[in-house]
Amino acid sequence: MRVASAIDFTGPHLALLATSAMQARVALENLLKGPDSPAHFVSVDDVNAAYLAAMETPAARGQTFNIAGLGCAVIVTASPRARQLVAGLPAGATHPGHLGVIASQAAFESGDDWLDQVLVQLDFNRELLARLLERNLPGAGYRQPEAGYLAWIDASRLGLGPDPATPIFDRARVAVSSGPGFGAGGEGHFRLNIGTSPALVEAAVKSIGNAI
Repeated sequence: MRVASAIDFTGPHLALLATSAMQARVALENLLKGPDSPAHFVSVDDVNAAYLAAMETPAARGQTFNIAGLGCAVIVTASPRARQLVAGLPAGATHPGHLGVIASQAAFESGDDWLDQVLVQLDFNRELLARLLERNLPGAGYRQPEAGYLAWIDASRLGLGPDPATPIFDRARVAVSSGPGFGAGGEGHFRLNIGTSPALVEAAVKSIGNAI
């Protein structure tokens, strides 16, 4: 398990482990297939409660409810050391936007029904994307995402060069995220946002397929 590996690596060095729970609510199996699913969100304290004293966990409604631009998040600390480090962050990291607070409160208190519908739609879209790629970009590699709104696509066999996002935009007029921009191993890949209607996902993939 990757979480356990991170704990084992950082623990002996007395390092502070910062983990993110920002994608927890959009793990697609959480509401669809239950906590025994391989994609069920796992927090550090689920793996090793003894390590809580040296960790911090940022959480927010921003990514789940698409309000990240409003600037509001929560950092949960479990020790005086972690709290001291968080207290030393610059003002921009510790003073949320007023609208962000209002939107986050609304999301926490009233967003569950909406989120349930989003998860069902994302689950449909990730499976739809697999079928569309098979028909329109048969050389592309794709593993259905376990969480979130974004799909990672391997275009290394499509002859689009190290950064497929550029020729995809130039030829198909579809804006995707550049794989190399995410670091080593991103060459030949691009990222597609599937957090939209099935019709737009289909239009994007068909446009790319027709153009290349």
